[in-house]
Amino acid sequence: MTIPYHPLAELFPLMEGAAFEELVADIKAHGLHNPITLYETNILDGRNRERACEEAGVEPFYDSYDGDDPLGFVVSQNVARRHLDDSQRAMIAARVENMPPHRPAGKDANLHTSRHEAARLLSVSARSVASASAVLDKADPAVVKAVEQGRVTVSCASEIIKLNLDSEDTNLLMMLPQPDIPRNVERIKKEAKRREAFERMTPEELEALVDADTSDIDNHAVITAVAKCRTVMRDLKPRLILCVALELKDWAESLGANQPHDEEMRA
Repeated sequence: MTIPYHPLAELFPLMEGAAFEELVADIKAHGLHNPITLYETNILDGRNRERACEEAGVEPFYDSYDGDDPLGFVVSQNVARRHLDDSQRAMIAARVENMPPHRPAGKDANLHTSRHEAARLLSVSARSVASASAVLDKADPAVVKAVEQGRVTVSCASEIIKLNLDSEDTNLLMMLPQPDIPRNVERIKKEAKRREAFERMTPEELEALVDADTSDIDNHAVITAVAKCRTVMRDLKPRLILCVALELKDWAESLGANQPHDEEMRA
């Protein structure tokens, strides 16, 4: 008979990959040391241990929680033994915030957990809980899962939301090796800014930029061409002129933008 999980147990991400395989191997070799805790006939703590027991072919054993703070129990049990980063804890705190307390009848059952209390329980700031809450509300499920697995930070997830990627592109981004995700987020951000600047340029401005002479080591001609692009310059700090100028020139040339009669460019 499968025992369902208590909602509080599902606050914490399931173990996956090498960490779960190590748990399975340990239980197979040494047996189950800590019981799986039940509350209201559901598993309150020990989902991973039960899964590992099933995988290892070991019979699990259970005990029951009879205290009056099941949320505090779950948090203390998991934070103590799980190596969770700040972003993972912030996501858990965001889920804890305003969720039903699941306290026994007569034990302030109508109270909800405030943001500050959730932050205190998970040892994070209320500000980080607010950011994590926005990720839960707005991010693609693949991004939420990546943060909960510790592959992406909350701040990186917030930047991904701003990119407005479709689901397919988001999934491709999340499939990259962990170190490559923030690097590609920054690359896409720069690409978007460059595209915005490019799209604001008139065909005449663009043609002048593409034709600018780059033989001068100081790139005066390129800077001059960009300086004449009033729609680009209004959002540009002086120290960024050369960087953006060269990027715009590369972008324009890569699109074959030196074709002044291209209808799409003039649209």
